Amino acid sequence: MNELIKRELILTNIDAEDQFEALKTVQKALYSNGYVKDTYFDAVLDREKEYPTGIALGHKYNIAIPHTDSQHVIKSGICIGVLKEPVKFKSMENKEIEVDVKVIFMIALNIASKQVELLQELMALIRDAEFVEKLTELNEDDILNYIKTRKDVIQ
Repeated sequence: MNELIKRELILTNIDAEDQFEALKTVQKALYSNGYVKDTYFDAVLDREKEYPTGIALGHKYNIAIPHTDSQHVIKSGICIGVLKEPVKFKSMENKEIEVDVKVIFMIALNIASKQVELLQELMALIRDAEFVEKLTELNEDDILNYIKTRKDVIQ
């Protein structure tokens, strides 16, 4: 997973009014750096309607893991977006419930067979309340360094 997280894909202090703005901002980093095709954003939105990605973690901050099919991806990467204030996402567990999301991990994988493995690795990591909280406190460079030095981040 480490090799998928690059400095140009880490954004902090994102000012977003709602889920759409938050997703658009995070997606823009993937698109402008050549990771995804111009079809990626609409595909993410379509997938969010059917399979929401908000996850209530049971601690201070909640996250979302938006992603879509590999056909919309040029090269693999994970964009981490930390919002100034949480925005509402539909819950992955129940579409009727909304989750206040503070950190977005937008996944772009060009090899579909790797998606389940990556999601499992990411879920194991974000269950750590300290990890998620730390991401909300650091700047872009420090987030990258923090992730790279974590022994539990899959190389």
